[in-house]
Amino acid sequence: MKTISAITLVALITSLPVFAAKTYPLSSAEGIVTFTASGTPGNFKINGTTEKKTSVVSGNLVQEGNTLRLESSFELGQLDTGIGLRTSHMKDKYLEVAKFPKATLKINLLSFKAGQENSALPFQGELELHGVKKSIPGTLTVKQMNDSLAMICDFSVNLTDFAIEIPSFAGVTVNNQVPIQVEIENAKAQ
Repeated sequence: MKTISAITLVALITSLPVFAAKTYPLSSAEGIVTFTASGTPGNFKINGTTEKKTSVVSGNLVQEGNTLRLESSFELGQLDTGIGLRTSHMKDKYLEVAKFPKATLKINLLSFKAGQENSALPFQGELELHGVKKSIPGTLTVKQMNDSLAMICDFSVNLTDFAIEIPSFAGVTVNNQVPIQVEIENAKAQ
């Protein structure tokens, strides 16, 4: 009787579907990071971005069945506002990139169902910026194409939550909340 039970158990276990984890290294994919800071007086906007290239973001997106896990980091010194003095102020005075060179984002488990690949899935992640770790909400959109994927991650940063002084210059002050978008294309599975 024990032999039949053991054989039945082995047959049952081997017949279950196995979901192998797929790891997508982000450093080998093309990426771009953008932000749009607005402020007062008036409704001015400051757009910051990186070049669209490989190695903008490092880390991995791991897919296991219907769950995603993201661990990523970004060198803040790559950001550019298009105006040298403004970029210098952003990096040196506000972000203090010499002291805090990277931002990291971790999303532990994000569940999705078949057919949701192109939907903006809400997440609660952990962002480390300017030496401060905080939980932040956002959305992650993933598009899978054979053995590669593209993703767009959207979230906002409240500058004061991360001990970043509110930028102000010549009577113009940036709003506390700054939307950020990270786009990754053609991340290939390992």
